[in-house]
Amino acid sequence: MLRDALPEIVTATLPGPRAQALIDRRHAAIPNAIGCSYPAVIERGEGAMLEDVDGNKFLDWIGGVGVLNIGYSQPEVVEVVKAQAEKYFHGMFNIVTHEGYVALAEKLCAIAPVKGERKKAFFANSGAEANEALIKMARKYGVEKYGPHKYNIVTAKMGFHGRTFGSMSATGQPDNAC
Repeated sequence: MLRDALPEIVTATLPGPRAQALIDRRHAAIPNAIGCSYPAVIERGEGAMLEDVDGNKFLDWIGGVGVLNIGYSQPEVVEVVKAQAEKYFHGMFNIVTHEGYVALAEKLCAIAPVKGERKKAFFANSGAEANEALIKMARKYGVEKYGPHKYNIVTAKMGFHGRTFGSMSATGQPDNAC
């Protein structure tokens, strides 16, 4: 079982031959602005381990970012995804309301350590999208409350807040930081 395996490199070089072939195809079909940090092409993942298309096994320290807290292919999560996919796979919340989104927002509002009686939650598909929405909300609030150009946005200089132009501009990221 992959989740119990130890890291193992079975190819003479990294990337291995199958991975290199797909990386070459990637470079031919995808802009360089969408970089990739590691010379690996994932075949499967379990827990904190990933196996590449050449059979090399890696301990994944970043968990594909999106699965960092739970690891790859957790059985409980796989079962929930299967059950949801049998009902409907995706419904954009700005097109059709669904109970799961509302229930999660209610739960988050109930536990969020934020002052005030009225709390609202917003979910985004990425940190960059969340930051862009926050910039828009801060701007709208600042303009409504104080007038045009009377608002500030605080960020961490050279911090990573996403790859959108607005997020990169807010933190002073150079254009080539993608």
